Amino acid sequence: MHFKKVQLQTTSVCNARCLCCPYSNSWMVNNPGVMTDRLFDKILANIKREDPSFDGMISPYLANEPFADSKIIKRIEKIYKVLNNPLVEISTNTGLLSKEKILELYKVLYGKRAKLVISHHGIDKKTFEHIMKIPYEKSLGNAIDLITVFNGKIPIAIQDMAMSKDTTFHWYTPRKVKRYWDKIFKDNNLEWNDKIWLSTSQFHSRAGNVDLEGWNYNTKVRDIGPNNPFDCYRVYSDCLHVLYNGDVTLCCMSPYRHEAIFGNLNKQTISEVFNSNEYRKLLSQVHGDIESPDDFICKRCDSIGG
Repeated sequence: MHFKKVQLQTTSVCNARCLCCPYSNSWMVNNPGVMTDRLFDKILANIKREDPSFDGMISPYLANEPFADSKIIKRIEKIYKVLNNPLVEISTNTGLLSKEKILELYKVLYGKRAKLVISHHGIDKKTFEHIMKIPYEKSLGNAIDLITVFNGKIPIAIQDMAMSKDTTFHWYTPRKVKRYWDKIFKDNNLEWNDKIWLSTSQFHSRAGNVDLEGWNYNTKVRDIGPNNPFDCYRVYSDCLHVLYNGDVTLCCMSPYRHEAIFGNLNKQTISEVFNSNEYRKLLSQVHGDIESPDDFICKRCDSIGG
């Protein structure tokens, strides 16, 4: 096996309640937990055994906030020790960071293949706290510290989701986002460079799970069946998505309803999971080779690939 992308949810917890995310009403909120060291170690060992030359992307988060896990930096350090040449991507809202944690993270990531994504949705205190529901000053201060410490060392994407993918809903314009961040950079003596960029991306419905007042999107995006084939790179065995309890999910959308589960790595190996009848059935439903329920996850998904 060769893995291109791995996502590990080491905790179910997220400190934010972003309006463009379905976390607030998700399975994770009602089923909180943290991945055990035993399971985390087993998954890494299993990846190494299946793919000794692993050089894909591994993201220690999945529908959660990675720094809600008190062990996350140690876990990232272990990823580098066990796997051959991983690209570690860390996406954070920065609300749970501190200067000490940032410096500790810097020691682990410096000189390694890594990428940071800062999720910051807002162009001032009012819009930020309305959308994300976490303290503005602390989150912005941590974001500035993160950029300052890592500046020019590791790629950093500052991500703001101002508009829906179908363009029917927006809080503000991308131009306002650019002006907002330009001022922050100027006020803090920071400069844009080829390793720091602003991503004014569009939010999507997370397979019909977002419940945002004022946004009336289509809850069914496509028909899938023998006469309507479909495909998505996320569903293949080179992409692995694991919840904190070991459940293996089909993609990055499936954790919210805890759906499309086809194995558990507490009890099985990665190879056993991807060779299971449950996985074969799901893959056949994804492709349209066999019929699937009307509310099948891929029929609701408006962002192929994540």
